[in-house]
Amino acid sequence: MKDFSSLYAFYSWNGDIEKEELEEQMRGFAAQSFTGVFIHARAGLEIPYFGEVWFERFGFAVSLAKELNMEIGIYDENGWPSGFGNGAVNGLGEKYWQKKLVLEKDFSCSSHKKLLASYKKDGEKYVRCEKAEGELFAVVEEIPEYVDLLSPLVTNAFLKASHEVYRRHFGEEFGKTIKYLFTDEPQLAAPYSYTEGLEEIFLNEYGYDMLDELWRFAFETQEFGKFRFDYRLLVSKLFHRNYTQKIADWCEKNNLYMTGHFACEENTVTLNLNGGPMNGYEYMQVPGIDAIGRRCPPDTVVEQVVSAKNIFGKSDALSETFGCSGWGATFDDFRFYWSNQVVRGISLPCLHLSAFSIRGIRKRDYPAFFSYQEPWWQDFKC
Repeated sequence: MKDFSSLYAFYSWNGDIEKEELEEQMRGFAAQSFTGVFIHARAGLEIPYFGEVWFERFGFAVSLAKELNMEIGIYDENGWPSGFGNGAVNGLGEKYWQKKLVLEKDFSCSSHKKLLASYKKDGEKYVRCEKAEGELFAVVEEIPEYVDLLSPLVTNAFLKASHEVYRRHFGEEFGKTIKYLFTDEPQLAAPYSYTEGLEEIFLNEYGYDMLDELWRFAFETQEFGKFRFDYRLLVSKLFHRNYTQKIADWCEKNNLYMTGHFACEENTVTLNLNGGPMNGYEYMQVPGIDAIGRRCPPDTVVEQVVSAKNIFGKSDALSETFGCSGWGATFDDFRFYWSNQVVRGISLPCLHLSAFSIRGIRKRDYPAFFSYQEPWWQDFKC
């Protein structure tokens, strides 16, 4: 029988992270039977992320965890979604920016738009033509604020900007006190993600030119199904091969368990954001879900991750749970929601959120909180 002995806090570093307060809170987690914390940079942080003080405080937390027989999980980003490396990755230039396909009836070139193909009407279909004849235009739109997770260059840069920095500072504790690496909601550009050279990759994969077919994203036709399927499948392959598998391989090499969750796992419609979570769970050492809110998560979100855990022989399935339950959530609420998940196969709870500070607007950051700020904190131990 599974020993349900692990209990992690999603530990939000959202203040000044003074050592005295940090120690008091870590000892409080231990006293309430938490076995570990994911240290998560979050809005309100008052020390420079990845600065000297950040790593000094992180190291202090690791030393406390060792003393308290607890574990530490690395959260791989400053906020979320994961992948931009606190701006270091998208800061490398447009090759690293997120990109999506859009169809426009009028095309005017701009700094963040590039023309892929022009089309004109030919009977019931559209055919490619010169720009001057175009009635419909397939355009690549660049999004500088985020990154292109279909590109292996981007993931390599992310690993360098985030994961490798942690390894240099704390690598001797990997697989010991530091056990997990949490990646949070890495996302594709909806509805139609693009990466540089996608048309060549598509041609090599399927043997026909996607530029002849892009107009179909604007019109439902009998022939649309095959192209849509091929396109979605390729995007999923690229995302999970070039992001999820790369992160998991790095974790395997460095004695860590990759965990976390994808964006919008709850239904198949959202595969344009997450490439289909089931296609990524295979690579994660501990696949996970987001089960927030005062509710029981939908059957699909739990069953798909538990199925992947069982099929691929993973040790656990994680749930980031209880976020957005509100300050009024009760012990009975928590017991009911968690029981619903555990009987369906979820085995590693990550309680959202344990806030370093609730000063000012921080108290509105998706409570309930699992920290000393709650009046029931001393009664939480189970």
